[in-house]
Amino acid sequence: PTKTLIRLRAAHRLWYEGGYDYIVVSAGRTHPPSRETRPLARTMADWLIEKGVSSESVLVEDESLDTYQNAQFSLRLIRVMSIRGPRITVVSQWQHTIRFWLTFRALGVAIKRYPLHYRMGPKAWVLEWIFIVIHLVDPLGRGWFARRNQ
Repeated sequence: PTKTLIRLRAAHRLWYEGGYDYIVVSAGRTHPPSRETRPLARTMADWLIEKGVSSESVLVEDESLDTYQNAQFSLRLIRVMSIRGPRITVVSQWQHTIRFWLTFRALGVAIKRYPLHYRMGPKAWVLEWIFIVIHLVDPLGRGWFARRNQ
């Protein structure tokens, strides 16, 4: 299965078993329209709803282009919905959860991480470590690299 499907299955299992009220799916279009016709978050929401999560429980953030914006825009969505004191658990590849933790911490929000371990190619593995270093130096994504990457 795709890595997105692996993450969705884990998030669905956590929601179903863990008593979470909401699942936030976060991802905009990161590829040209010819390759990606709709934001990934919309596709993820559809999958969760097909698997029995109520549409009211799936919050869709579909504008973000990177991890920084995933965190910032998801928090904005949570605040707009007036959700107080949410328990936020990030479900993603283990190195990616580190980047989320760094960004949320810089935003003053504590999160739990649910790191997944699945096969990645060597290039992706190295890039994840590079991105962790960048997040250590620039946890809010305001530096040159983050702006260039978006």
